[in-house]
Amino acid sequence: MSDARLLRQRLSSRQSTPEDVLTDLIPLAASAPIRASRVDAARLVGEIAGRAFDAPWPVAERAAWVLLDLARHADGRAERLALLGAIGRGFRNLWLMPFVHARLDDDDAEVVAAAIAAAGGLGFPALEEAVASRFLAAEAAPALRRAAIAALGRMGAVSAAGRLAAFVDGEPGDAAAALTALAEIRADAAVAQAVALLDGEPPGEVEIAAVRYLAELGREQVLPSLRRLARDDDADKRVAAGLAARAYKAERTLDASERILAALTEQDRAVRAQLARRLRTLPIAGVLGPAAELLGEDPVGVIQIVGEVRVPEVTRFLLELSRRADLPAEVRARALGSVEPNEPWERAALAEVATSAAEEPLRAAAARTLGAFAQLDEVLRDLAP
Repeated sequence: MSDARLLRQRLSSRQSTPEDVLTDLIPLAASAPIRASRVDAARLVGEIAGRAFDAPWPVAERAAWVLLDLARHADGRAERLALLGAIGRGFRNLWLMPFVHARLDDDDAEVVAAAIAAAGGLGFPALEEAVASRFLAAEAAPALRRAAIAALGRMGAVSAAGRLAAFVDGEPGDAAAALTALAEIRADAAVAQAVALLDGEPPGEVEIAAVRYLAELGREQVLPSLRRLARDDDADKRVAAGLAARAYKAERTLDASERILAALTEQDRAVRAQLARRLRTLPIAGVLGPAAELLGEDPVGVIQIVGEVRVPEVTRFLLELSRRADLPAEVRARALGSVEPNEPWERAALAEVATSAAEEPLRAAAARTLGAFAQLDEVLRDLAP
């Protein structure tokens, strides 16, 4: 067992803090004599950068800079691939996003595939368009297209749901990958297509993906297929049917308050984001009411959870929170940082805060969020003065 694995066990059992473990990991990741040991150490650094194990932001920030320093010295192809895998564990760590974005244009196709996977792990909405526009195109290599579909699903990329749905009626491998991604996103863009597939005789992988997709959305049309698969001779199909049946039941029985509370009780931010996506299938008015009521319990957690829903009403909710003088500046800044400003009016609202807010943390948060989405001419027009 490598030293990194021992350190992971100590983190998991809370015998050590992320800060202490990071200090021990740095020399391992940089100069352990065995490559596998360096890779294990870098992966754990990546998880700390993603604020796993309750790592506070200053420690996560330091971990990100450790990874970027390793990137400067990674001269071998295998090391670059391993490093991108580690960076992909740094969920929502802003410092890592530019490096991953740059590697999407690498000359090596395997490095590009690793960068796509890392983009999925980082989970930044700002990377969704970069991945979708480059690798969902018809001329994209099939391997990179599949990698992009998987990454967009992992990112919860609502913005790409329509483009992913276009693959559901295509080649079986692409169809299964797209349905799996849409189930992760919890988008209803391909419900009619999935129902039509199950009415026919789709290939096994497509059938299982369609059943899982409809079950995750709680659609009653999946029930005949669930009953059929539960009696299938293939054990894999029976297991898939059982998992889908549990997902269907959970989707049909939990309300918004229960879903928010379930996400709030999870401290790992990546898992919390996955749980928060279950709110996407509910009416937004029924989500924001309970969210406002629970704000006093854990405002930062509620903001992260609601931010995963990614609809215009959520942007308005977050902007309203940023204007509330009764909330600490840190909470108000977090609300601004959780906005997904795809629309011009959203970017205009952030530009207004970035140029006129009295508190510096609010101006910085608004500018940082705007910069991840705006074109250069918008930045120069709205922020340069």
